[in-house]
Amino acid sequence: MYDFWYGYLKKKYGDQVKLLYTDTDSLIIEIETENIYQDMIDDYDLFDFSDYPEDHWVVKNLPEDQWIINEEGKWKDENGGDRAIGYAGVRAKCYSVVCENSRKNMIKAKGLKKALIKRELTHKIFEDCVLEGKEDQPRTAQFLRSYRHQMYRIKQTKRSVNPFDSKLWIAQDMETTYLFGDCEIPEE
Repeated sequence: MYDFWYGYLKKKYGDQVKLLYTDTDSLIIEIETENIYQDMIDDYDLFDFSDYPEDHWVVKNLPEDQWIINEEGKWKDENGGDRAIGYAGVRAKCYSVVCENSRKNMIKAKGLKKALIKRELTHKIFEDCVLEGKEDQPRTAQFLRSYRHQMYRIKQTKRSVNPFDSKLWIAQDMETTYLFGDCEIPEE
């Protein structure tokens, strides 16, 4: 990931690329470019296009049979050629991505049940949290548990999306972040 970020993205795009979110095996990035898909075609040997539909214009412009390859070590567009148009990231494993094709939208909120996330959380909740510092209401879910082979149901209420991040210091521009203790944190 380090080589891809510094050796490819930063070298090619410079200040036009911004890292929005990173996890162990993924990046969410914002790139200011004329046509990101044309850039990917130009450097097709770095990317895996196996999730793209056969009739996608990117696939039609690739060298013969390049889109079929699903190799380890190649970078993959998890949206399968559908452009992301909105991002709101609260902290690690708590973010929302809106895509042109709404079926590809992603909402992640670690600690909450997937059914609850799908049914109750929206991109607007994440935007309000990031931009206005609003905390979402607590969410309640029911769980089936067992103790000594006896089944029982519990109801649990958890904090949902909230702006508090115990690991990062957020600058006044609401975009720049530093780990607590970083010497780059401005004195205010």
